[in-house]
Amino acid sequence: MSKCGLRTLVLNSNYLPINLLPLKTIPAEDALTRVFNETCHVVSEFDRRVKTANREMNINWPAVIARNSPETVKNSLKLTDENLYFRDHGMCQYCEKKFPLSNITLDHVIPKSKGGISAWTNLVCACGPCNSKKDDQMPVGLWKPRKMPLQPTYHQLLQNRRKFPIVVDSADWIPFIGEWQAPIQVRHA
Repeated sequence: MSKCGLRTLVLNSNYLPINLLPLKTIPAEDALTRVFNETCHVVSEFDRRVKTANREMNINWPAVIARNSPETVKNSLKLTDENLYFRDHGMCQYCEKKFPLSNITLDHVIPKSKGGISAWTNLVCACGPCNSKKDDQMPVGLWKPRKMPLQPTYHQLLQNRRKFPIVVDSADWIPFIGEWQAPIQVRHA
């Protein structure tokens, strides 16, 4: 967390978020530096003044900034627990029970002990009980995932992600994240 406790949403010059998986934010102090260096400009501000050690300045912390350069940063899709959770719709790929992201366990469809690798095409979300019971068994019968794992495109994963709640730091971020099908909670109301 930043010293002022605020994070800033970063947009490309076309006003689309640099990344939604995860939502690309930076500490507000770094955002202010980018504005002063003229690599970005302020799109919206928090209702909170910047304070230095000596005085309060006559500017607010930036809530959203956009890059000045017309070059856009490409969306990247990393193999993370969170991205696998959203790819698999937040459910165990064996028993099909839903569970919270905090309870995620990942299963190697072809076990590591039998040559399986940690890749999009060999990892699935599993609840703890199923993962324990499967152990190092091959994907046969009960232990064949309901949907065989694949590497999604950025847009496929984003479509799935939008079905889950999201927490944002400012209501000013909402117009930039696109249509969300699940609740959007504002942390700093």
